[in-house]
Amino acid sequence: MEARIYDESDFETRFREPRSVFRRVYLSLKDVPLFQQRVCGTERLQTHPLQLIVAAIRVLAYGEAADRTDEYVRLSCSTVAQATKMTLEFISRR
Repeated sequence: MEARIYDESDFETRFREPRSVFRRVYLSLKDVPLFQQRVCGTERLQTHPLQLIVAAIRVLAYGEAADRTDEYVRLSCSTVAQATKMTLEFISRR
């Protein structure tokens, strides 16, 4: 079993949602084409689905700009904006 970085209260403080909700969103979105990890032309792995979902949740939870997430997840503004839109659409359908 993997070691947890945050306990339950720290996780809820950081992501503004229970771990169970975050996990449900992650498991539902990880197979959507935008969130799938691919290999680029230089045979390197691209963004992990968890990175995209964390960036989208932080944009939604804190109201931060999509380009600000580049500081810690190294994603372009347009990628984060797409991930945020798809995450929001998923959440609103549930």
